[in-house]
Amino acid sequence: MDNFFKNKCLFLNFINSFIFFLFSFNFLFATDLTESNNTVVKPNCLLYGNCQSGTLYKYLKTNYPDMYNYNYIINWKKLKDKDYVFPAEIAKNADIFIYQPLKNHGNLDTDFIKNNLLKKSCVCISMPYILFLGYFPDYVHPDERNDKTKSKKYTFGAFPYGHGQLNKLILKNCYTINEIIELSRKDDFLSEDFIWNKLETSLQVLREREKSTDIKIADFIEQNYDKFKLFHSVNHPTNYLYKELIKQVLLVLHLDTNGVDKNQFFKREVGSVCSNPIIYPCVVKALNLPFNTENTNCLKKSVTYNQFIEKYFQLLYPEYCKQGVPKIDPPKKLNLDINDHYRHE
Repeated sequence: MDNFFKNKCLFLNFINSFIFFLFSFNFLFATDLTESNNTVVKPNCLLYGNCQSGTLYKYLKTNYPDMYNYNYIINWKKLKDKDYVFPAEIAKNADIFIYQPLKNHGNLDTDFIKNNLLKKSCVCISMPYILFLGYFPDYVHPDERNDKTKSKKYTFGAFPYGHGQLNKLILKNCYTINEIIELSRKDDFLSEDFIWNKLETSLQVLREREKSTDIKIADFIEQNYDKFKLFHSVNHPTNYLYKELIKQVLLVLHLDTNGVDKNQFFKREVGSVCSNPIIYPCVVKALNLPFNTENTNCLKKSVTYNQFIEKYFQLLYPEYCKQGVPKIDPPKKLNLDINDHYRHE
């Protein structure tokens, strides 16, 4: 009887152990399936636009690396490639599409992408191309002279933002560099009407663009341009403006905006270019600007106002800097028409 009892106990222990083993195995297996089934698939976030969208992309990727799978497509670069086709697979998988509107460019057209490639559930957030002429009213597109300065280090040339009034004085070929610098410092170098017209018209154009975008920035610019420096160049915002842009996008994404102002992402000026154009004293006076305009960036180095103009002439108009040259070849016809300043790039 004792042996029978012992054997029965051993048998029951074996059965219990076997059941526990099966239970443990099934639990582990089921847990693996549960974890696999419950794995949170990160949404795909696609950004499509110019360098302004690029800064937003870098901010999101830096501060929310695990929240989304990111893709960023630079529109102006792709427009130069006639054979480029917008990646349909990336678009079809996008859960969030943050873009700057682009029209009349075939399959790169944002309306085409939205209507033909994106899924219906994709959240679309549109932002305008931000361009402000208030600080730089005589801005002109760079001409072939700047093209000659392009290199691996300066892919857009030494001076991608031209100064129309300086160029006009050069074409007269009757002033020294120092004389032009002194003229540029006079209160009437540009008329107040001209300065205000450029500022107001650029805001009007921006507001017109914002009629079809979710992000609105014109009011913020109008309320703050004379309190803080908002632009390094006509289309490169300073950190102060970028923070506002990013806050608006974060609100649409239902993300916290409290940490934006002191974010380490802005420990340097993210929008600065190789040569930030100067702001003339007449503009400072007309707009009552409170910030420093006597220093800027030239070829990625800090320079004074005078040094910038000297380098501008030396690199773009080397003939002018040589004595005894009676005439120089003029650049392409200058265009100070505000409508010509609003290109997608």
